[in-house]
Amino acid sequence: MKVLIDGFIHCLQFFTSVPINKNISMEKQRLKTSLLILPIVGLLIGILASTLMYFLQEWSPFSSLAIAFIVFIYFIFITGGLHLDGWADCSDAFFSFRDKDRRLEIMKDPQVGTFAVLSLLIMLAARFLFIYETILVESPYYYFFSAIIPFLSRSMMLLLLIKGPGLAKQEGLAALFSQSIRSKHVWVIALYNLVLVGGSYIWLGWPIVQPLIYGMLAILLFYVWASFFIKREFNGLTGDTLGASIEGGETYLWMILWLLHSYAMA
Repeated sequence: MKVLIDGFIHCLQFFTSVPINKNISMEKQRLKTSLLILPIVGLLIGILASTLMYFLQEWSPFSSLAIAFIVFIYFIFITGGLHLDGWADCSDAFFSFRDKDRRLEIMKDPQVGTFAVLSLLIMLAARFLFIYETILVESPYYYFFSAIIPFLSRSMMLLLLIKGPGLAKQEGLAALFSQSIRSKHVWVIALYNLVLVGGSYIWLGWPIVQPLIYGMLAILLFYVWASFFIKREFNGLTGDTLGASIEGGETYLWMILWLLHSYAMA
């Protein structure tokens, strides 16, 4: 139980900006537990976002635009911009159009280039649009989907680490994570998703389960594409590509939610 609690606290310390002042060793078992708990932490992040969205819509005088901005900022604040840094570094490396070795060097450079800024602005602007138009719908189902987006994106990142394209180098954050987790742990991701589907069916019924399954299939397709892309462009996983996959996955899922609304309204 202590390992489980330490893993949860470590996950909050590393993957969120929650201020927890406790020293926890990077022992292999605790690091493994921390990684396997990441989708659950993602679900908590999503539930807080959905709750925030609901209370602001029901009990505040703010406009939909203001609420969208607050929710948008919440997602950045809760992670401390950790994954955004990965997106920016990967963008700089990719748009340099250099060979793979040079791209890995660029990702280690602390300086931020023009392509990183432009890519970050475009991605964040797109996500803000998707969040804003989702909030305009004011559907209780959309609160549910907003809550599970961080869960699905982090489940996908964990799947990349377990069954993805392998490591680009034998050092760094991705290599450290890879040493703590094994292929057999893919069952944990499967169990999480089965519990989510079963709980959703019991709580909300089939109308919510069907689009939920579509969302899971969509993030699975994103995983397949991300595995191929990361291998081809960066020769494998790094800490930056893992962070970028979370940001890309979340924006992709918000886009699907937005398209679902647009299609339904057509």
